[in-house]
Amino acid sequence: MKNNARYPQYTTMTAYALFPEITGLDIKEETFHDFAHMAVDKIGHNVDICKLKLEVPEDGRIYLPCEVTTIESVTDNVHFYDIWDAGEYDGDAVTYNRMGARKQDLSPSDLIGNREYVSYKFYAPNVVEVDKSLSGEEIFILAQTVLKNKQGEELLYYKQVEAVLYYVAYLLQQRNAFIGKQGIDLAYIRGKALNLLSDARVPDHISDNEINQVLDAKVSFGRKGYNKDFKFK
Repeated sequence: MKNNARYPQYTTMTAYALFPEITGLDIKEETFHDFAHMAVDKIGHNVDICKLKLEVPEDGRIYLPCEVTTIESVTDNVHFYDIWDAGEYDGDAVTYNRMGARKQDLSPSDLIGNREYVSYKFYAPNVVEVDKSLSGEEIFILAQTVLKNKQGEELLYYKQVEAVLYYVAYLLQQRNAFIGKQGIDLAYIRGKALNLLSDARVPDHISDNEINQVLDAKVSFGRKGYNKDFKFK
């Protein structure tokens, strides 16, 4: 595991360990993790792209070697192309389509290319089903997988841990309010929790490409033409 701030390296157990020290509240571990899962669902999961090259079995059901949340694409390692012939008609040279052919792409590592998209069904978290006619062929799958540690616990950034902690505190205080127990100001803890949740959704790192896309999206006519006058005179 990388040891830097841009790589998630904490879990909800970190938030659970800090909870009594920061809030002064008591909570059962099971209740904490139930509330924490609600917070993580609001924040969103930290994911990585899983690139797979797998052979289709006879029944068309492919069992992925990792649990995934989203399938980005499923493509075949073949593509169709036309074969053209040259000839002569009425004294002029002409070309004509003789037949269509199906060519296998033997590139060992090219997972994104000019391939044919394959119809599929996804059965979360790790089964992709394609047509049985593809049996024996290799297909390429791009998918998103949740980042987890060796113990299977979802990895979080520290600001996400803080957001989880405060959102759990808010849910706990809300429950106490329903049963008539006094606690800290509910409006304050709710505002604090929602602000931290909002901040936790923002990636710790944004590449230049992503910034460029955001800036282009902000200006409908293109950023390079900003502040130009396009009115007809």
